[in-house]
Amino acid sequence: MTVVGVGAMGLSAARVLAERGHSVIALDRQPVASAEGSSSGTSRIFRLSHTDREFVALAQNALDGWRRLEQRTNTTLLLRHGLLERGAASFAVGEALAASDVEHRLMDEHEVASLFPELTPRRGEPALFQPDAGTLLARESLHAQEMLARDADVEFVIGETATAVSALPAGVRVTTNERRIESDVAVVCAGPWTSDLLHPNDLIPPLLSETIQVTYFECAPETQHRPCLIDWPSPAGEPPTYGLALPGVGYKLGFVRARPWAPGEQPGVDPEEERALTARAQASYPSLGKPVRTESCPITSTADGLFVFDRVGPIVVGCGCNGQAFKFSPVIGEALADLAEDRPTDPRWTRFNAARAGAQMQPTSFAQVLASPPTKDGADRLAE
Repeated sequence: MTVVGVGAMGLSAARVLAERGHSVIALDRQPVASAEGSSSGTSRIFRLSHTDREFVALAQNALDGWRRLEQRTNTTLLLRHGLLERGAASFAVGEALAASDVEHRLMDEHEVASLFPELTPRRGEPALFQPDAGTLLARESLHAQEMLARDADVEFVIGETATAVSALPAGVRVTTNERRIESDVAVVCAGPWTSDLLHPNDLIPPLLSETIQVTYFECAPETQHRPCLIDWPSPAGEPPTYGLALPGVGYKLGFVRARPWAPGEQPGVDPEEERALTARAQASYPSLGKPVRTESCPITSTADGLFVFDRVGPIVVGCGCNGQAFKFSPVIGEALADLAEDRPTDPRWTRFNAARAGAQMQPTSFAQVLASPPTKDGADRLAE
């Protein structure tokens, strides 16, 4: 089998397939944890907090997967700082967590001040704390998966660029800038480059490529152990912010918004976005210091904000990360491997079929994917 793309999804799929006994070639033009792909950067939020109960269940499965990866590699991958969600979405998230028997508690402003004293208080606003969330160490997570994949004899082909993936009468051909690779099945997890590889294949719905940006701010040592954060602004109208602590670096903040980006361009850093985020930090998180690092990475969105996992003939695709696939990657790898083996998949994954009606619309911006905070379409679609 051939896996195209060694970001979080493709790397996990390659590892699982090899551990199931398949011969696997994993191909990418950049090495694992490259700064150019959708899995770039130093950290991600892991959270169980969603308004959609199926996403809660998938996150629970992913948490088990992260724990197994930590045990197998003797590596800390998830810093369990918990997650504080502040604003109108708290009640809807709490309902979904309660229905799924997930530990959480609703908080008033005084409890929030005790848990996260660096936040500017907002009187009378609901908040929710979920203790199992935390900071995923992104690069360490990718390298842990890579180590297990190499132990399972995955053949990594790094430095070649896939230019086309096409079905054959028997099997599939992946064409690169150097050769052709033929195999029984190809798993394509090429992020923003997926559409170019598979066009005009009906497997791919319309996808929008944008880039998101985050900044780490100086903070006191105690702040580096505060919970992750999802902060819906009050009054509504401004973009929400999300944040997480990375000990030794600072506290990371980002807006839930993105800007247009074309595959092949360097994602780059937007100084205006950094200044706007710094202003928000000074107003809402005044104990944070100056910016110390700004990162950006591409994301690929669908119109309805859901992932795409599907198979047509010998081609399996995983795309439409919507900025939040990284945290689910252990369970995504299992699902993509099931599709590659043409075995029955968990019924929960059928909602991510490429042919679903919601995926066929043309997305116009990542921000449009967000609805009002209390709804499933808003609270669950946060780039992290």
